Amino acid sequence: MKTIKTLLLTGCLLATGLIGPSLHAQYYTFTTIAGGPQGSANAFNLNAQSEYLTGVGADGAGNVYVADQNNNLILRINPLGANWIVTAIAGGGPGSLDGTNSSAQFSGPTGIAVDSSGNLYVADLYNDIIRKITPAGTNWVVSTIAGKAGLPGYQNGTNGGARFSDPTGIAVDGGGNIIVADEGNNAIRKITPAGTNWIVTTIAGGVWGDNDGTNTAAQFRGPYGVAVDTGGRVFVADQFNDAIRLITPMGTNWVVTTIAGQPMSGLSNGLGTNAEFDVPVSVAVDTNGNVYVADLFNDAIRELTPSGSNWMVSTIGGGSQGSADGTGANASFNLPYGVAVDAYGDVYVADAQNNAIRMGLSTNSPLPTGGLEVMIAPSNAISGGAAWQFDGGTPQTNGALLSGLVPGNHAISFNNIAGFTTPAVQTVPVTAHQTTLLTGNYAVAIANAGSLQVMISPAGAMNAGAQWQAGGSVWQTNGAIVTGLPVGPQSVSFLPISGWTAPSSQMVNITNGQTTLAAGTYVLQTGSLQVTILPAAVVTSGAKWQVDGGMFQASGATFSGLLPGTHTIGFNTVLGGTLLAWQTPSSQVVTISNALTNSVTAIYTQPPQLAGMAAAGGGFQLVLKGLVGSNYVIQASSNLLAWTSISIKTIPTNGSVTIVDPNVANYSRRFYRAASILLTPLQLTGMTLSNGTAQFVVNGQSGSGCVIQASSNLVSWSPILSNTIPEAGIMLTTDTGAANQNRRFYRAVRQ
Repeated sequence: MKTIKTLLLTGCLLATGLIGPSLHAQYYTFTTIAGGPQGSANAFNLNAQSEYLTGVGADGAGNVYVADQNNNLILRINPLGANWIVTAIAGGGPGSLDGTNSSAQFSGPTGIAVDSSGNLYVADLYNDIIRKITPAGTNWVVSTIAGKAGLPGYQNGTNGGARFSDPTGIAVDGGGNIIVADEGNNAIRKITPAGTNWIVTTIAGGVWGDNDGTNTAAQFRGPYGVAVDTGGRVFVADQFNDAIRLITPMGTNWVVTTIAGQPMSGLSNGLGTNAEFDVPVSVAVDTNGNVYVADLFNDAIRELTPSGSNWMVSTIGGGSQGSADGTGANASFNLPYGVAVDAYGDVYVADAQNNAIRMGLSTNSPLPTGGLEVMIAPSNAISGGAAWQFDGGTPQTNGALLSGLVPGNHAISFNNIAGFTTPAVQTVPVTAHQTTLLTGNYAVAIANAGSLQVMISPAGAMNAGAQWQAGGSVWQTNGAIVTGLPVGPQSVSFLPISGWTAPSSQMVNITNGQTTLAAGTYVLQTGSLQVTILPAAVVTSGAKWQVDGGMFQASGATFSGLLPGTHTIGFNTVLGGTLLAWQTPSSQVVTISNALTNSVTAIYTQPPQLAGMAAAGGGFQLVLKGLVGSNYVIQASSNLLAWTSISIKTIPTNGSVTIVDPNVANYSRRFYRAASILLTPLQLTGMTLSNGTAQFVVNGQSGSGCVIQASSNLVSWSPILSNTIPEAGIMLTTDTGAANQNRRFYRAVRQ
């Protein structure tokens, strides 16, 4: 969000009528097609919820794509008849992870663009990166193509070697090149595909200002939105210059000119720089070269129409703050942040503060319509005179195409012909700018025939789209009755749906003149989770776990019935008895798969404790408490800066061990601390023999006690030295008793 510009005027006489009349005869009628309530919910039309929509783009199939900035989501709004379906296709939480669908993360997605192949490109504002969203079947795969998350800057380069600072607007040209408005750098950047790489260059700007010029000699003030026309020219919404800039490619250069607006806020229509804007933030260009502008603080949608070498600016909608639908100035907006135009000239607006998508249609253009084509089968039904009707109108033959139909639900019926069972009346949604295909199947009339009705359960499966079919025919919903089935065995199969195991196909017997009942039960796909807690002592003390904040479970318990996907494991707090409290493991996120048990191990830890300090023989005696079997190093210091290891101990079964520090006479004060360690094995190396005396080096953990033992038969062992490994970690050992032995073996054991 940028600071609202305020102008204080003193000693001035202000005249009324500052907003000039429109110099363009065309107005647009704006309606709200999706959203309104603040939140995050997929739904139809105005029931959908979002929070601060900033970017909007449209593809060639009539779909609209939106950046839901505060929810960190990318939404698709696709038409179905007269309705609009809002679906979140990517994103699911603040972050920068690449991934598929909701596993990907965004941080303030702002600008969005669509290329001719249906790929989406997103300016991920707070991550300072550019993302690509690739359709893969019914999935959407998000990848980072330029910039490095969390590392803003201003640097050209390849892929993650490039740097951006608050990228906002984004567009794609006919060659697949991406144009980015790099707001924080006051620059316009170009991202060129090169094989699997993306090369980032600066084509204009890089310095705060309002100068026109070539390449980096030009200046911008917070460029926010960009659009590219069919000739490769780039239009820029230069928000803090309150201007629309044009960047024209000339050879290898890019020439920047101001085509509308001036560095002064206002709402005036007019020719070129005589017009005024108040923070223009988004631009779009149609196939005829007209440019559309989201004029943020004027709450207006403006249009720039080519007029010779100049541009005529008009207001086609809005001009006051609100949420009203209407034509021209009767429509109102509340911070319109994004604007897009589709191939049919329909204008879409991301109305940020209203959490809504608005659609604008020109008053000079006819309302959008759709088409319908119906195919009839089988061929002998066609030759017998089969026909269909649209809303009871004129009968149409097989393959007839009707155009200019009003979007919405319509009834398709079929005529009766001898020897065939007439298809049931079908309700079909006609969608604007699209041709809907439909098939009508005439079944051969059978004298000996019955019906079949299939009931599906449970309700959750029905809501997820469960259906059935008889003998491989048309899919049917729960409770539907199929008539005209021949007497005898009939197969029933069920539609596979995500998250559910479909019932097995079954054979039913059709009886003449009767309706046979059958049932199919879908089973919800679930998995299990088993968590083992260590060590055993903390389990005895009451350590337990829970999944998704539910009831606590004992160590080793298996929790069943978990839906596939991610779940969170938490752990309770356990007191440590005479020791310090157990340290609770951090929560863990696990992924559950259908019909599988996911096993997880969690470890509680317990810090060591030094207590019971007392004087002992000119030294200090301390008691070390800790986890049985764990190794701890005890260190001493006189200044809390330099620490010396004085002992390494392994906690015995009673949970404590006594340490004595005899080296305190030379210190006026003495501090102690303990830390857990993983002891390295003792090693004996570098043996030498001289005059019957053996010498070798003992390597080990500084401060750990050890006993050197010798043997002549590997059965009986005698200690020859007991000492503590010095701070250097090595100790020289001498065995003077080696002279009387034919052979001699040595080993080192912990003390």
